[in-house]
Parts: sequence; C-alpha cells; structure tokens
Amino acid sequence: MAKYDREEYYTVDNLIERGWTERAIQQLLPKPERLVPHPRALSGPWRRYYSIETVLAMERTAAWRAERDKGAQERARRYEQPQTHGKRP
Repeated sequence: MAKYDREEYYTVDNLIERGWTERAIQQLLPKPERLVPHPRALSGPWRRYYSIETVLAMERTAAWRAERDKGAQERARRYEQPQTHGKRP
C-alpha cells in the first residue's frame, strides 16, 4: 500500500467534529479515498479517510448546508426532550 500523508485526509471522527452525521457522510461524500485497517483491532472496522479537498468542496454546496441544518435541528430536538432515565410516567 502506498504511503499517504494523514494531514491530507479527514477521518469519520474529524468529520463528525465538523458537524457531519453518519447519514450525511454516506449520502453526500463519495467512497473514501483511503481505507486502512483499524490500528488496534484487526477484526474491527476499517478506518475511512476522505480527502480534505473533497470534504471542503462538498461543504460549499447547498446540499451540505441543508443536511447540516437538518442534523442540527435533530440534535436540538433530542436535547429538548426531558430525560426520564428509564422511569415510567
């Protein structure tokens, strides 16, 4: 496998920190540019790396802004709901 510079790629964790959801990643981004075995668990899921250029280009589109706003609304709605912690009403 060819060596690559990690500073040229975002991982899924990086994308989530930037406001992406798993659904947005799957719907809006192409297949990952790099797939790398999990560093600590060989049987674990492969690490997905997306080109920074690809991500930034998508973040400039109306489709991304709509998906980002939808995700923000869903997170806000989730936090507005009272937490019952398993207690029955």
